[in-house]
Amino acid sequence: GPSIINRFDRQRAVTIFANLEGITLAPAMLEIEKITREVLPEGFSAQHTGRTELYYETIYNLGIAFVLAILFTAIVILCTHIPQEFMPSQIQKSGLDKLQHTVAYGAITFLFILSLKNSLSLFSAFLLFFVILVICIFDEITQPLVNRQASLTDVTADVIGIVMVLLFSIVRKHRCRKNNTE
Repeated sequence: GPSIINRFDRQRAVTIFANLEGITLAPAMLEIEKITREVLPEGFSAQHTGRTELYYETIYNLGIAFVLAILFTAIVILCTHIPQEFMPSQIQKSGLDKLQHTVAYGAITFLFILSLKNSLSLFSAFLLFFVILVICIFDEITQPLVNRQASLTDVTADVIGIVMVLLFSIVRKHRCRKNNTE
């Protein structure tokens, strides 16, 4: 018999390494899963480790970030649709609600950036800007349905929050890329 028995999570294990030439990680993982389902007998299993495990964790975390972005967007829209007579007077002070719009839509933008699989490209920044802009316009034009006043200054505050976060993210990406090349 074998002189060494390898174990993983206290189970007997065989480790298979592969070099990916001409194929990326995701399709390779799908092919390996297909082969293991066909080849491994009952009672045996395959488990991904290393880069593959990290890939699955990343996809899972991106999904969580996307769900959080959607939930936070829904919460912001619900909060902006509370009828005016039920709003606390402190929130209605001039300027404070504009700051809240800027922060809320900046946070929405940040959460959507976190949910991107690849880092923020110029194209994805423009696409994200227009998608969130549509959301903020929808948010604003539906407020009169609950006796709230639609305001161009609210949309402006929303756009400021969106643009600030996008610009920060693009500059940060550029600086990281510049530091990696030096």
